[in-house]
Amino acid sequence: MIELRDIRKTFRVAKRKKGAGAAFRSLFRREYEGGFILGAAVCFFTVDGLEFINIFTDGGRELASYPLPIYGKWIRRFFTFIIPFGCMNYLPLMYLTGRAMQHQVLYMITPLLGILFIFPCLLVWKLGVRHYASTGS
Repeated sequence: MIELRDIRKTFRVAKRKKGAGAAFRSLFRREYEGGFILGAAVCFFTVDGLEFINIFTDGGRELASYPLPIYGKWIRRFFTFIIPFGCMNYLPLMYLTGRAMQHQVLYMITPLLGILFIFPCLLVWKLGVRHYASTGS
């Protein structure tokens, strides 16, 4: 019989660092995973879904490297409310630097709101799995 302590010895599970930085990385990782789940779900409905995934992963990374106000109004709204990449870096940074004029608490909790993005992604994934039909090749 294999005991839990034997498994721990075998795999030597590393202890994770705790703190605000680790929590923030975890939140960001969940939002990024949501983008991958959404992209993978789109592959159920398209022939070449890899390019769609690249738009949001690589494009989201590039978008997040610049401040949101340099983009047009519709791009800011899309990447704040639909695919919330702006909720992970720009809006919390505005709060931390004291530049959030109104709704300061909202700016502070946007990473937590961004994690809600994973739920619609999982729904699209379930929809894709439900309607999947193999090509047989």
